[in-house]
Amino acid sequence: MRKIGYARVSFVDQNPKRQLQQMKEIGMGIIYEEKVSGAT
Repeated sequence: MRKIGYARVSFVDQNPKRQLQQMKEIGMGIIYEEKVSGAT
C-alpha cells in the first residue's frame, strides 16, 4: 500500500524539516508540503 504524507507549518518562517524527516523514515512514498500563514 502506498503511503502519502502531508506536512504543514502555519508560519512562513517555520521549517517543516523535522516532519519531513520523520515521514521519510517511516517510508512515505509521496509527501506534500505546505507553508501557510493565517494572516490576512
